[in-house]
Amino acid sequence: MDNVGLYAVTPVEAPGNDNDSLMATLSETYDVTTVREDTFEGYSDSSELGWAAPNKERMSLETVDDAHGQSLAVGGTSPYTDLKEPLTGKILIKASYRFNSTSGKHLLFPMWSTTDKATKAELNPISALNQGYFVTKTEGNANKRLSAYAADTWYDVALVLDTESGTYDAYIGGQKVLDDETHELTQVPRFYLFNVWDYSDAAPIAYIDNVGIYTLSPASDLQLDVTMNHVAVDEMADLFGNATVT
Repeated sequence: MDNVGLYAVTPVEAPGNDNDSLMATLSETYDVTTVREDTFEGYSDSSELGWAAPNKERMSLETVDDAHGQSLAVGGTSPYTDLKEPLTGKILIKASYRFNSTSGKHLLFPMWSTTDKATKAELNPISALNQGYFVTKTEGNANKRLSAYAADTWYDVALVLDTESGTYDAYIGGQKVLDDETHELTQVPRFYLFNVWDYSDAAPIAYIDNVGIYTLSPASDLQLDVTMNHVAVDEMADLFGNATVT
């Protein structure tokens, strides 16, 4: 397995902080529009959430620590949501993950360009393997290690995907671990949070929280115009020395 580019990612003590920092940074450049957000608080049953799964009985709501609160517990199934309209352009998806073991293979944010298996383009940007590493696939279909992970520990994971440029970036624990990787998705009609493969005995449990799906568009022209006008007036104030900008 290729160890080149291995990141030493610090686990998050307060899940959401690293992804919140990423969102704050992106908000400086983009208008961020919320498609959906889930903290999984205030629900009594996972069937109320609006996340579908082939085996819904393998989803539940659990509190694994007091500081983190209620999260979605998933074992041996694939929670997904179908969007009213397929998303295109620049998309951000984020979530906090915690695994109760390092056995099995966990797929994070698997995506298809269509819900039809026969015609889909597929993207599996990040996996968590039973060797205890987050990995991605290289062009030769080998596993490239991105960072280590430990059981019973929260990690923030985020993906910024652009359907127009055909590229994506990935973040683990606030660090960019994949930069301008290529993909073939022209649209995203369905988002998967998680899937689990290659396990023996009981399926390992993934706890998922602080989920967000957003679209990113360039900062509005109006805001840019206002900024440029202030710059122009500031320059005049420096020139004449007697103008005040408010």
